[in-house]
Amino acid sequence: MWLWLWLWLWLWLWLWLWLWLWLWLWCPCGRELVERLDRTPQLGLA
Repeated sequence: MWLWLWLWLWLWLWLWLWLWLWLWLWCPCGRELVERLDRTPQLGLA
């Protein structure tokens, strides 16, 4: 029983670690993309 609990705990820890790492790496790129889209004129959507 304790073994399964430890496995779930490690699994969640790794998932959170990879999630934060992914967000930290891609967030600046996402911000630049949003800024570029805001600078370009709307394609008839407004």
